[in-house]
Amino acid sequence: MYEVILDHPNKEEVLEEHHEQEDTTMEQLHTQLDASGNSNASVEPPLKILKMGFKSNKADHVSTSHEPKDISPPSTLTRKVVKTTSIEPNILLERKKLVLQIKNEELRAYKLQLEAFKMEREEMSVPNAPISTIEGLSHALKCNIIPNQEYLLQGSILDSQVEHLLHRLKGLCDNVDSGPEPFHDHEICFSLRGQNQQLQLRVRKAQDVDAPFQLRYIGQPEVGDRSRPTLIRSSIDISCTASVLEFLTELGCRIDFEYANRGYMFRKGRMKITVSKIFKVGGLQPTDPISQSYLVELSILAPSGQDVIGEEMRILAEQLKPLVQLEKIDYKRAL
Repeated sequence: MYEVILDHPNKEEVLEEHHEQEDTTMEQLHTQLDASGNSNASVEPPLKILKMGFKSNKADHVSTSHEPKDISPPSTLTRKVVKTTSIEPNILLERKKLVLQIKNEELRAYKLQLEAFKMEREEMSVPNAPISTIEGLSHALKCNIIPNQEYLLQGSILDSQVEHLLHRLKGLCDNVDSGPEPFHDHEICFSLRGQNQQLQLRVRKAQDVDAPFQLRYIGQPEVGDRSRPTLIRSSIDISCTASVLEFLTELGCRIDFEYANRGYMFRKGRMKITVSKIFKVGGLQPTDPISQSYLVELSILAPSGQDVIGEEMRILAEQLKPLVQLEKIDYKRAL
């Protein structure tokens, strides 16, 4: 632009006109800025307005005038509105989801506390509410916590060899320091005959210690196939008073046989090993032994479904060979 002015014959007049145009342009710019403070109208940047003014003046001297196009960018206020409208809805949605999740968790925790409080109030209102035996037994059976299965291996050893077996068991079992636990029991077997089956119940009373009577139910033994290492039978023991004999008699049970069992008991983990001699009973005192050998029994009481126990028993039975041969005995075949 200034090159055109310098080439003009009347330079001084042209310069004065340009100064006047610049002053006019600046006044217009201030007017527009004052108006934009109270409205949302877009404002032209000063540099672009000056450039457009210079271009128009140069075009007057060079060629025909062309009005400048409105290429003004949106104002800063408009830009802020565009940015917030594109980002703000997602943020608000995430915040609402988070707040809703927190409220749901608080409500769930409050419900749990309310239920626990109600249970405590009920227990306080009825502190000694009795639970029936049938309900407790059925609940225990459902939870599979009652040791109602007996895993059993049996054998016998002559009187002359029993001391060697006792020494072997002292070294293998847990009660090494204290030695074996002696016992002396009197056992009576009752039977209740029905139409198609026979129920057997046994009452045991310890003769060497002051202990309550034991009522025991033993079911039919299950030998199973050859892969099963032990015999399995149902077994339930409960403590009772001396009136159990009279009670069973009133029920219609009859005494099949009775005997005295005297010997030693060893423990290895949850396994129980008994080495005992069986005597005939005349009244309540043992008289003569039935045989010239000792009965050896290896057993475990456990809940049903724990067949892995049989493998532990088989390993211990192998360690007692050749002194005693522990095996599962099928009484039906023996008879």
